[in-house]
Amino acid sequence: MQNNVIKRLKIAVEQTTKGNLKQFALKCNIPYRTLQSYISGEREPGASNLFKIATQLCISIDWLLTGEGEMFIDKSKKVVPVEDIPKEKMKTWIDEFWQNASDDEKAWLKVEFQRVFPEFKEWLKMKNSEEELKSSQFKKVSEKKKTA
Repeated sequence: MQNNVIKRLKIAVEQTTKGNLKQFALKCNIPYRTLQSYISGEREPGASNLFKIATQLCISIDWLLTGEGEMFIDKSKKVVPVEDIPKEKMKTWIDEFWQNASDDEKAWLKVEFQRVFPEFKEWLKMKNSEEELKSSQFKKVSEKKKTA
Protein backbone atom coordinates (compact mmCIF):
# COMPACT_ATOMS: atom_id res chain seq x y z
CA MET A 1 0.00 0.00 0.00
CA GLN A 2 2.77 2.45 0.96
CA ASN A 3 4.47 1.94 -2.43
CA ASN A 4 1.34 3.42 -3.99
CA VAL A 5 1.72 6.54 -1.83
CA ILE A 6 5.34 6.82 -3.00
CA LYS A 7 4.23 6.46 -6.64
CA ARG A 8 1.70 9.25 -6.14
CA LEU A 9 4.33 11.35 -4.37
CA LYS A 10 6.55 10.98 -7.45
CA ILE A 11 3.64 12.05 -9.65
CA ALA A 12 3.07 15.07 -7.39
CA VAL A 13 6.74 16.09 -7.70
CA GLU A 14 6.53 15.78 -11.48
CA GLN A 15 3.22 17.65 -11.78
CA THR A 16 4.02 20.51 -9.40
CA THR A 17 7.74 21.15 -9.93
CA LYS A 18 8.54 19.30 -13.17
CA GLY A 19 10.48 16.71 -11.21
CA ASN A 20 12.59 19.19 -9.25
CA LEU A 21 12.76 17.56 -5.82
CA LYS A 22 14.65 20.49 -4.24
CA GLN A 23 11.97 22.93 -5.34
CA PHE A 24 9.26 20.54 -4.13
CA ALA A 25 11.00 20.29 -0.74
CA LEU A 26 11.15 24.08 -0.43
CA LYS A 27 7.49 24.52 -1.38
CA CYS A 28 6.41 21.93 1.19
CA ASN A 29 8.85 23.00 3.91
CA ILE A 30 10.20 19.45 4.17
CA PRO A 31 13.95 18.74 4.24
CA TYR A 32 15.29 17.72 0.84
CA ARG A 33 17.00 14.62 2.25
CA THR A 34 13.73 13.51 3.85
CA LEU A 35 11.93 13.72 0.50
CA GLN A 36 14.79 11.83 -1.14
CA SER A 37 14.35 9.03 1.38
CA TYR A 38 10.60 8.89 0.63
CA ILE A 39 11.11 8.78 -3.13
CA SER A 40 13.77 6.07 -2.84
CA GLY A 41 11.57 4.02 -0.53
CA GLU A 42 14.02 4.19 2.41
CA ARG A 43 11.38 5.80 4.62
CA GLU A 44 7.62 6.12 4.63
CA PRO A 45 6.13 9.62 4.72
CA GLY A 46 4.44 10.42 8.01
CA ALA A 47 1.11 12.13 8.45
CA SER A 48 2.62 15.54 9.24
CA ASN A 49 4.68 15.65 6.03
CA LEU A 50 1.79 14.33 3.95
CA PHE A 51 -0.26 17.14 5.48
CA LYS A 52 2.39 19.71 4.48
CA ILE A 53 2.43 18.41 0.92
CA ALA A 54 -1.35 18.47 0.70
CA THR A 55 -1.80 21.94 2.15
CA GLN A 56 1.16 23.68 0.51
CA LEU A 57 0.44 22.36 -2.98
CA CYS A 58 -3.37 22.02 -2.84
CA ILE A 59 -3.10 18.28 -3.39
CA SER A 60 -5.96 16.14 -2.15
CA ILE A 61 -4.83 14.10 0.84
CA ASP A 62 -7.41 11.53 -0.22
CA TRP A 63 -5.72 11.19 -3.61
CA LEU A 64 -2.26 11.10 -2.04
CA LEU A 65 -3.21 8.30 0.37
CA THR A 66 -5.64 6.23 -1.70
CA GLY A 67 -5.38 7.38 -5.31
CA GLU A 68 -9.10 8.15 -5.33
CA GLY A 69 -10.54 11.39 -6.61
CA GLU A 70 -8.76 14.25 -8.29
CA MET A 71 -5.13 14.99 -7.52
CA PHE A 72 -5.61 18.71 -7.03
CA ILE A 73 -8.18 20.31 -4.78
CA ASP A 74 -10.73 22.35 -6.70
CA LYS A 75 -11.01 25.51 -4.64
CA SER A 76 -13.96 26.72 -6.73
CA LYS A 77 -16.29 24.06 -5.27
CA LYS A 78 -18.66 25.37 -2.66
CA VAL A 79 -18.54 23.76 0.75
CA VAL A 80 -21.76 23.02 2.61
CA PRO A 81 -21.82 25.11 5.81
CA VAL A 82 -21.31 22.91 8.85
CA GLU A 83 -24.44 24.42 10.39
CA ASP A 84 -26.45 22.68 7.65
CA ILE A 85 -25.22 19.22 8.68
CA PRO A 86 -26.83 17.75 11.81
CA LYS A 87 -24.18 17.16 14.49
CA GLU A 88 -25.43 13.64 15.25
CA LYS A 89 -25.03 12.65 11.60
CA MET A 90 -21.45 13.92 11.62
CA LYS A 91 -20.68 11.94 14.77
CA THR A 92 -22.26 8.79 13.32
CA TRP A 93 -20.34 9.14 10.06
CA ILE A 94 -17.02 9.65 11.84
CA ASP A 95 -17.64 6.66 14.15
CA GLU A 96 -18.58 4.40 11.23
CA PHE A 97 -15.70 5.65 9.11
CA TRP A 98 -13.20 5.05 11.92
CA GLN A 99 -14.43 1.54 12.66
CA ASN A 100 -14.03 0.44 9.05
CA ALA A 101 -11.03 2.57 8.05
CA SER A 102 -7.64 1.31 7.01
CA ASP A 103 -4.54 2.83 8.63
CA ASP A 104 -4.12 5.11 5.60
CA GLU A 105 -7.71 6.31 5.87
CA LYS A 106 -7.31 6.98 9.60
CA ALA A 107 -4.16 8.97 8.86
CA TRP A 108 -6.11 10.91 6.22
CA LEU A 109 -8.87 11.74 8.70
CA LYS A 110 -6.40 12.92 11.33
CA VAL A 111 -4.61 15.10 8.78
CA GLU A 112 -7.86 16.57 7.49
CA PHE A 113 -9.10 17.33 11.01
CA GLN A 114 -5.88 19.14 11.83
CA ARG A 115 -6.01 21.03 8.53
CA VAL A 116 -9.63 22.08 8.81
CA PHE A 117 -9.77 22.47 12.59
CA PRO A 118 -6.43 23.76 13.95
CA GLU A 119 -7.96 23.77 17.42
CA PHE A 120 -8.41 19.98 17.16
CA LYS A 121 -4.69 19.49 17.79
CA GLU A 122 -4.89 21.66 20.92
CA TRP A 123 -7.99 19.78 22.07
CA LEU A 124 -6.12 16.48 21.69
CA LYS A 125 -3.23 17.81 23.75
CA MET A 126 -5.64 18.93 26.47
CA LYS A 127 -7.44 15.57 26.52
CA ASN A 128 -4.14 13.68 26.66
CA SER A 129 -2.99 15.87 29.55
CA GLU A 130 -6.26 15.21 31.41
CA GLU A 131 -5.86 11.45 30.88
CA GLU A 132 -2.26 11.55 32.10
CA LEU A 133 -3.36 13.50 35.19
CA LYS A 134 -6.14 11.00 35.95
CA SER A 135 -3.74 8.10 35.44
CA SER A 136 -1.15 9.57 37.81
CA GLN A 137 -3.84 10.28 40.42
CA PHE A 138 -5.10 6.70 40.13
CA LYS A 139 -1.57 5.38 40.64
CA LYS A 140 -1.15 7.51 43.78
CA VAL A 141 -4.45 6.22 45.24
CA SER A 142 -3.49 2.63 44.40
CA GLU A 143 -0.09 3.06 46.04
CA LYS A 144 -1.69 4.52 49.20
CA LYS A 145 -4.08 1.54 49.38
CA LYS A 146 -1.17 -0.90 49.07
CA THR A 147 0.75 0.74 51.90
CA ALA A 148 -2.29 0.99 54.17
